[in-house]
Amino acid sequence: MNKPRYLVVDDENLLRENLALLLSSQEDCEVFQARNAYEALDILKKYPIDLALIDINMPGLSGLELLRIIRKDGYQIPVILMTGYPSLDLTVEALREGANDFLIKPFTSQQLLEIIARFKQKNKTSKSEYDDILELLKRKTQEQTLLFTISDRLIKCDSLSTLYDEIIKLQQEFIPSEEIVFYLFDQEKGVLIPTSWAGFKERPSEILIEEANPVSKSVRERLPYLIPQKDNEKATLIVPFLIRGEIFGAFVLCRQENFSREELFLANLIGERSAPLVENFILYESIVLNLHDALRALVKVLEAKDPYTKEHSERVTRYAVLLARELGLSDDEIECLRVAGHLHDIGKVGIPDAILLKPGRLTSDEFEIIKAHPLIGAEIVGHIGLLAEEAKIIKYHHERWDGKGYPTGLAGRDIPLLSRVLAVADAFDAMTSKRPYRPAMSFIDAIQEIKKGKGSQFDPEIVQIFVSIFQDLTRGEEDESRVVSSVVT
Repeated sequence: MNKPRYLVVDDENLLRENLALLLSSQEDCEVFQARNAYEALDILKKYPIDLALIDINMPGLSGLELLRIIRKDGYQIPVILMTGYPSLDLTVEALREGANDFLIKPFTSQQLLEIIARFKQKNKTSKSEYDDILELLKRKTQEQTLLFTISDRLIKCDSLSTLYDEIIKLQQEFIPSEEIVFYLFDQEKGVLIPTSWAGFKERPSEILIEEANPVSKSVRERLPYLIPQKDNEKATLIVPFLIRGEIFGAFVLCRQENFSREELFLANLIGERSAPLVENFILYESIVLNLHDALRALVKVLEAKDPYTKEHSERVTRYAVLLARELGLSDDEIECLRVAGHLHDIGKVGIPDAILLKPGRLTSDEFEIIKAHPLIGAEIVGHIGLLAEEAKIIKYHHERWDGKGYPTGLAGRDIPLLSRVLAVADAFDAMTSKRPYRPAMSFIDAIQEIKKGKGSQFDPEIVQIFVSIFQDLTRGEEDESRVVSSVVT
């Protein structure tokens, strides 16, 4: 700790030296002496002074004039003025100029020491308050940085599953733990279900909300828990996850070292900041799901008109998803394909029933009208705004690898991959379905037809995978309906 520094300014040598000696005898400090205002100003420029004792009546610049310069130059040090000629006017003027206290000559050493002690205590309190403010400011800055990091990271998530995983990652980054799990609360079953986790060799167990354990108790009471490390049991931090005050789930973190209240605060802050985003995703997915259901209902109405196309979209979707999985496509791509598969023929609502339900073969003019259904379907789905990728798949699912398809004549890899997948699945189901003008092909014959279209109608790689899959599925199986039902999406 730095020694306190005092400045004594007085033109009377004996008094000045005695004051310096008195101050030095009371504590380990530095005392600077100045015979006049000019020497005092030089000292102030060179050293940080903690307190100044200044005589008012000095030759040259008076103590009041020195005080005025000190305050004008921005020095905020406590100044005690000394005078042998006190008056009310002098006191008022001195206070106006920024004096902190007075000593009236002659004064005792006890009087001086009491005033200095008072200022030291005041300074100590101010320092403590300053430190508290600094600590508060530091904490607020950390909070703002954390909030920005949370928002920046979570806003980039494009699904609930990735959002849950990112929340777990954030918890681990700011609160180091050996194990962490995010539970979702199933209200109907009264069970906490592990949704995202890290550090576990196996999937964490489900927890009944009525069980007598700390996690259930924390969730029921909507209160976070800190459980210290004991014997062979790890320390545990439990934070309920609330949305609009209702229980949605809980975070549970475990490690050997005890968790601090600061870490509890951080875990809770991450949960609170994540809640609105989770709620928005749930609302969004609910809207999309309802939308899918409405569109699928429309497709079923279409299929109900024509007994020959009953469940066509369902089977096409099954085949397409099976293909996509074998191709190693992502979960998001597969989900996109699943939606497009169910809706791929929705554009047929714009085709006259006389053509759509015609029992015989179509004329060339009628077929030209039928060929409009991918564009109509893409327009219907695209107008919704939430299904842009699905609309693209629907639009191009009748294109051919050799460029002779419709509606735009795209060829090869210019055709979106998921449209190429859907094209094979759609053609296979069309061939294996009965029509008024022809019987259904067997799976074996349809597979041969798909092979014939390799490199002309269909993507060669997709055909190869498709043939491999269905040859395995049909091997030794005479009942083709069992093969279809075995394809699980």
